[in-house]
Amino acid sequence: MSIDLVAAALWIDMEPRRKLVLIALCERADLQTGMCWPGRKEIAARSSITERWVTNHMKALEDDGYMATVHKSSGRAGDTSRRKLNVGRILKEGEDRREQLQMARYKPEDETSPSFANQGTLTTEPGDVSAKPGDVDVGVERGHLGRREVLIA
Repeated sequence: MSIDLVAAALWIDMEPRRKLVLIALCERADLQTGMCWPGRKEIAARSSITERWVTNHMKALEDDGYMATVHKSSGRAGDTSRRKLNVGRILKEGEDRREQLQMARYKPEDETSPSFANQGTLTTEPGDVSAKPGDVDVGVERGHLGRREVLIA
């Protein structure tokens, strides 16, 4: 099991059912080699989709370069195909997307953004009752100055 591969796969942008199949494969893969061999029935049960959808999504993952089949099953009971995940690609794409989304999430607002323009701050002294009803105290304390900020709603 590779929690690193699972974590990276969760960040990759792809069709949700295909992502569930990839995650099920990643969970059973060796991090160093990328080798895994869960059967279609197991993957279907873990991802809550039919075996036919598992087959379709594994083919798509193979076509997209996320994995390769290195041993085809003989069809006998207990014999499953062995697959090799493209560990480098999964880890890189997952990390790149995670960083991209986090940078977008924490991008500081500039003064021209609409949400910045609609906000203002009212600085008051502790105990000051000049704030009007409906003003929201965001609880930002400046202990060394004895001041607080109140967000005007």
